[in-house]
Amino acid sequence: MLSAAAASVALTENGLVTPAAAQEGKFVWAATGGAWSEQLTSSFVKGTKFAGPTTTQSAQLESIAASKILSSNGRPEYSASNHGNAEVALLQAGSALQPYDLSTVTNFADIRDSAKLGTDYAAFCLLIFGLAWNTKEAKKPTSFMDMWKPEYKGRIGVPAYGYYGMYWLHALNKIMGGTEDDVTPALKVVSKLVREQQAVMIENSDHTARLFEQGEIVMGPWWSGRIIRLKEQGQPIGFEYVPGTLAVGSGFVIPKGAPQPQLANEFINGTLDPQRQAAFAALTRYPPTNKKTVLDEKYKDVALPESAEANFVKLDWAKISATRAKNLELWNKEVL
Repeated sequence: MLSAAAASVALTENGLVTPAAAQEGKFVWAATGGAWSEQLTSSFVKGTKFAGPTTTQSAQLESIAASKILSSNGRPEYSASNHGNAEVALLQAGSALQPYDLSTVTNFADIRDSAKLGTDYAAFCLLIFGLAWNTKEAKKPTSFMDMWKPEYKGRIGVPAYGYYGMYWLHALNKIMGGTEDDVTPALKVVSKLVREQQAVMIENSDHTARLFEQGEIVMGPWWSGRIIRLKEQGQPIGFEYVPGTLAVGSGFVIPKGAPQPQLANEFINGTLDPQRQAAFAALTRYPPTNKKTVLDEKYKDVALPESAEANFVKLDWAKISATRAKNLELWNKEVL
């Protein structure tokens, strides 16, 4: 399963690090490759003690890293590994993580509660999946349900199940009174949106960008960082933290039995540092999680409004993962 971070960047499986690398005494951190890897390195490795030949990245899909951790029997290849909420829930359920040493990870205390999952995970940024809209051709929305307005027929974007549709379906379902065990309420309305309102199925973030830029859609769920970038380019696009907005964390965990756990804690503390989070936010346009982070004035749109958290939906990520296949079958039957 791909995390929110992996879904929004170019993916690569090059540069896999073998167990021998860890045995040679190198500090190994795992994360998706491509642009995401470059942004992590620029913000959290460059200029630190980890910028040298004794530190190596294992670049691969985050889902692969999670699978390797779960099957390592307490002898993981990595000291730290980058994951989103859903994978962290699976790793926690498999008792595959060890808690942070909070005497070393001192920045943990300043991290938003919405970016934490226990004491073995704190995100360094929040990837926000809310509602995007064309500010010239649509009215400012206050709810995901604005997408069902008749005047937008044929011009609404719906994320495909394999992109981010599964998570959005659960978010919508939750605010409609449903549960992770039964997505019937959301399936019914999304089916109507696609079949009767002729909504456009969007396959990924680049596809979404093209549809907005070409005026083919005027509203749809999307990532705040991508919306901010389009806005900076002069596109008539806005973003709303409507009820049911998803805030998906991206952070590092320490696998149980990880080599060099002290270095792992120091590395993670660096990702939670307010100055380094500010640098990462400037690169990605996603809000930092440290409440002490101060962003440059030109990135004021990136900062997370305090009022936004009230509209974040809370989901049981482990249950969502467990029902993925069943709900895909229902999606294909009811929506497509």
